[in-house]
Amino acid sequence: MSLSEILYRTKNTLKFKLIESKLIKSSSKDNIYIDFNYIKKVLFDFGCGKTNYSISDNLKDVSRPDETTLYQSDECIQEILISANNALNNKIDVFGDMLTLPDNFDWQTDPTSNRSWSRDFFLRIDYRNADCPGDPKIIWEINRHQFLVDLGIAYQVTGNEKYAEKILNIIASWIHNNKQYYGINWTSSLELALRLWSWLISISLISKSNIFNAWDKNKINYSIYCQADFIFNYMSLYSSANNHLIGELTGLLLVSFFLKGTKKTERWKKKAIFLLEQQIDKQFFNDGVNKEQAIYYECYTIEYYLLCEYLLKAFNQSFSPKVYLRLGKSIEFLHSISTKNGLYPNIGDEDGGYGLRVGKKENKILSLLSLASVLFDKNYLIGKRKLFDLKSLLLLSNKYSRFFMELHDGYEPSSGIIDNSSGRPELKIFKEGGYAILKKVWANEDTLITFDFGPIGLRPLSAHGHADILSINLIHKGKPILADIGTYKYYQDNNWRTYFKSTAAHNTICVEDSNQLDELGSFLWGKEPHIGLSFNEKDLWIEAEHDGYLKNFGVVHKRRLEYYNNSLIITDTIKTSQRRQISMNFHLDKQVTIEKITNGKFKLTNSHAEAIIEFDHKLGINIKKGVDAKERTGWISERFNSITPTNSIIAIKSINKDEIFITKITLI
Repeated sequence: MSLSEILYRTKNTLKFKLIESKLIKSSSKDNIYIDFNYIKKVLFDFGCGKTNYSISDNLKDVSRPDETTLYQSDECIQEILISANNALNNKIDVFGDMLTLPDNFDWQTDPTSNRSWSRDFFLRIDYRNADCPGDPKIIWEINRHQFLVDLGIAYQVTGNEKYAEKILNIIASWIHNNKQYYGINWTSSLELALRLWSWLISISLISKSNIFNAWDKNKINYSIYCQADFIFNYMSLYSSANNHLIGELTGLLLVSFFLKGTKKTERWKKKAIFLLEQQIDKQFFNDGVNKEQAIYYECYTIEYYLLCEYLLKAFNQSFSPKVYLRLGKSIEFLHSISTKNGLYPNIGDEDGGYGLRVGKKENKILSLLSLASVLFDKNYLIGKRKLFDLKSLLLLSNKYSRFFMELHDGYEPSSGIIDNSSGRPELKIFKEGGYAILKKVWANEDTLITFDFGPIGLRPLSAHGHADILSINLIHKGKPILADIGTYKYYQDNNWRTYFKSTAAHNTICVEDSNQLDELGSFLWGKEPHIGLSFNEKDLWIEAEHDGYLKNFGVVHKRRLEYYNNSLIITDTIKTSQRRQISMNFHLDKQVTIEKITNGKFKLTNSHAEAIIEFDHKLGINIKKGVDAKERTGWISERFNSITPTNSIIAIKSINKDEIFITKITLI
């Protein structure tokens, strides 16, 4: 930790302790107010040319009379109403599980454990402790209030006041139960930022309701002010400046445009825009890969920037050209690392979150490509399945809906992405970001192979990266075969956290059941290995090696990938003069069945997608599934807080000299 960071954190801690002891005053109420109807007009009506516009107009206008409907309006409305009606009955989706909250929920009690979090001053709450009431991600997810947006859209569609009343009652209950600076819901500025988006958007959608017009808004306005002021004074800077900082700035920017009655908003706005501009180079490499080395968090960070762009555009403002250039590269990377249906390898951490959640069926990558296509006037959906997801329908006005129809009909704006649907395999190297992506797209064949040879994560912490150097993933005919097994959870059980981050949990070589670098904490890695690289994109081969095992075990691992005649040849070279046990791991998607053909040769099947994997005869083969012991293997986490058994193929060999192992995967 640098001296500047130590001084920054010490200053903030002292300031909030003085606030706690009432030696200095916290935020003043001033004459704070927000015109929520103005938010709706600016964010959802601009450019549409209608006087009595409603969100339901956008839902209906996107339908088409032919068979190429992007997203049926009836389906959209039905999905929203189901979610909103669940919320009316206190049923909300949390990481894919439906939780029922008690009628007088205090927003501090974990509904999965029925234990309450401390209501102490936020600086004294240690949410990483194993004895906590539960995983803090659960209570934070609930308190993001992202389900309120569905209630707001339901009001727009039906005009029923019960949806508006529910939104206001929930917010009033939250304010009553969450004293300023006290409790779990004040421990993370990112959580405040996401909650502010939920509040401002949902309230703006009910701003014409009778119950809202009769409601005392002073407490809501003041709470929004206090939360924004907290974010401004407690940002995730220095070593913590990852996606959290970008998300915090997104919330701060939103409030700064619409909160009136205080001079602070101009400072907030200038600070947010300045840091967003400054951070673009610190968050993304030149080739567009996010430095956190986690695809989900790349999506997260891009979404935050797109929401900010949406805000700026609404006020006829813009980022500098360098932001658009780097964001454009990041969008192109998402296009490259996903199939035409938006499927992607779950590399690095994934926590199931959204910047702005609307409904439940959002395809993370296709949603971002849709929004970016419209905001940047580029067709990022070439070669992809085109759709309007619910978030697009909420954010994009009729003007943009017509624009998107033109994209669907083949119109290409100023520039876009090269179409790689010719059926020829293509290899693309993202040298800085550390990914090789081989794609073959033709008719129903949608093959995607990724090879990870890059850094572990965003230094100095590398908090969301995994020890996955030289790991490969395979999607064939749109179906996952060799999978990155995901994240599962962050807190409560460090053994699971350690396993899902480990080298053994990835499709690469592991030496002596150890990681390629030292794990110093749940969100902290030690010194990264040196990585060497050579490749030829035209001839479809790449070779990389790392020295992560050199210091402790005297081993260097080199892996070469070659693709020809629908086969992937993997050549692993292990350089050592010491006796070591190596294991070659291949983790299968949970839908993949495995059939033994001969010793060392197996058929892998996922629906219509098939592959034959042949191992080097020198290796001993084990297949394990759902081993819940010290060894822990044969598991996959397709979404945060969820775990399922899956087949893992582990090829083992004890060596005492340089060895070469050749594995062949034939795609059928």
